[in-house]
Formats: sequence, structure tokens, C-alpha cells
Amino acid sequence: MTFPDQTSQQLCRLGHFVQLTLSAEGKLMEVEHNGHSLFGWSSENLAAFDLTEHFLKPNNINNIEEIFSLAGQAASRPFFWKQPDGQLAYLPTFWLSRNGQVSPPRLMAIINPLSHPESGISVKESKKFFFQATRLGGLLHNITNTLGIMMGRAEMLHRQMPKAEDLGEIIKASHRMRDILFNSSFKIDHENTRQNVPISIDRFIEVELAFLAHDKFFRHQVAVSKPDNFGVPQFDASYWDLSGILSESLRFFRQLMLPREQFQMDLRGYYQKPLGGIELSITGPLALPDNIAAPAEIRISPEQPHGPGLPGLDTFFLATCVRELEANVEIRISPESLDLKLHLPVCRTDLP
Repeated sequence: MTFPDQTSQQLCRLGHFVQLTLSAEGKLMEVEHNGHSLFGWSSENLAAFDLTEHFLKPNNINNIEEIFSLAGQAASRPFFWKQPDGQLAYLPTFWLSRNGQVSPPRLMAIINPLSHPESGISVKESKKFFFQATRLGGLLHNITNTLGIMMGRAEMLHRQMPKAEDLGEIIKASHRMRDILFNSSFKIDHENTRQNVPISIDRFIEVELAFLAHDKFFRHQVAVSKPDNFGVPQFDASYWDLSGILSESLRFFRQLMLPREQFQMDLRGYYQKPLGGIELSITGPLALPDNIAAPAEIRISPEQPHGPGLPGLDTFFLATCVRELEANVEIRISPESLDLKLHLPVCRTDLP
């Protein structure tokens, strides 16, 4: 698709967009931003922009010719753009080719910078649909307090009437409800904190498995084996990102598991200073689609945000979580098992 200069500039001025103009060799020649900055890139630092370093490598694109092929697509799609400070922004981008009157041909990227996390909604926030209401944690706290009062009264009555079996069942159900509320409140409070918090792998897995049990498939068809102690020291990290990696990996694995079969999920702790984390393996009858040739593997790290993706796995989302945690994630698909390895820097918070 081609647009004349004047039309594309008018589009940027009317909307909240940034336009980059690149030469056929990949040199950044012009930034049209209508007062918006592409998070550090502007007319003042054009010379420092390197197409290979700041766009091709983060998106695993081999050469600029592949970008020219994108110019024929009718819709935008998100890409990683590396900022001057080294951070990655994940932004919807519409590619245009500018030729005809212009020789040699040039490329234009129309970018929506308002999708950046600093605009208020990040990639992760749009992906994770649980617990977006800011007052949900307080609501659960109030429910827990009310439930505690009811449990106390019921236990007093049960002491007075020990033969009342129905009352005993009500108390047992109340304890189960209390555990659900405690785990829910813990998860919500920690996910709503946009900063690092003390992480215990033992407690993290306990809470995440409790939530996984709300899914009928995992509750009835997946047997879980885990150690009593994962052997990983407590460390500081983002609960949001840690939960995001586990949730997205299990969501992807679920697509490959036959719906009426039984499965075994084994969890292990990993700690070899300075790295620690979890390793997860699911075994059972799998239904691998034709577009996944097992064995298949993907590795994501801060140095390599995402490689060739696995169909159905949101590698862009995982990359944002990995970058925040400075973690390494390996996902492996074989005919016999689905495996996840999550390793990240562990610094004990209980030592001077």
C-alpha cells in the first residue's frame, strides 16, 4: 500500500500517531510526531537509530526486504520497538511504502504510541482479565471478616450441640470458603502491586494451584505432585509477572491436552545460586496440532525477547513478563510431555 507524503502527514496530525520515514537501506530519515514522542526517538537523535538493533532483532526479522512485504497488509499489528535507553515498547504499527514519485523507495511506519504501558494500560493488563477492579481486594477482605464472625458463632453452637452433624458440615464448608478467600485476597493484593514484593515459591505455587483448581478440567483431570518445600530462598520480584508466565504457559498447555483424558503435573523447585525458580512437567495423552512438529522448543530471555513462536502461545506477553523479571523461560513440547522451566535471579531478602 502506498500513500503520498501529504496524506500520511495529515493522518498523523489528525490522530495520536507517530510516523517514521526510513530509507531503503533502513536509515531513519524523518519523525512526524505532532507533539508525541516515540518514547525517546525524535528528530534530535535520528542518527542513533539503527534499524537492525532497534527493530529487526527484537522482532526476529531478517532484513528490510521483509518489512517491504508488510507494507501490503491492510491492518496494523504490534511490534517491538527498542528505545534509546534499551527498553522495549510493544506498539501497533502500520507499514506503508512510499514510491512512485520518490526514488529510491522509502518505508513509513505509522505507530500508535498510546498503547505503551505508560499510557495507563499495558500489554499485560490487557492480557490478564482477572481482578481489574481496584476495590476487589477490599471487598474480599470485608467478606472474610463477615465469614469469620459467622464461623465463630457456628463453632460456639457446635460445642453446645456436638451431635448436630449438619452444623459440623457447615463449619467445614466455611473453612474451605475462608481458604478460597484468603488465597484470592493474597493473589489480588500482590498482583495489584506494581512493584517488587517478597516472593516465597512455596506460597506462590500454593496460591496459583488453588486458583487453577477453579477450572473444572484441572480440578478433575490433572493430578498434581509437588514437594512440601521447593528449596528456593525468598526473593523480591514482581508477582504480576511471575503469575503471568505461569498462567500463559498453562493456558497454552491446556490447548494441547485431550479434553477427556487424565494427566499428571509434576512441579519441582530449582536453586543453583544465583538462579532459582520452578520446573513443571505435564504428562498424558496429547493432541498436538499439525502446525507444531514435536519436539518443539522456545526460549525467552531479556537478551532474546522471543524467538520463532509456537502457534497458540502469546510470546509477546511472555516477553514483557520475562523482561521485568530478568528471567529465562523454556517451553518444550514433546509427544510425551509439556515442560516449562522458569529460572530467575534469586537474592535472599532475609540476609544482610
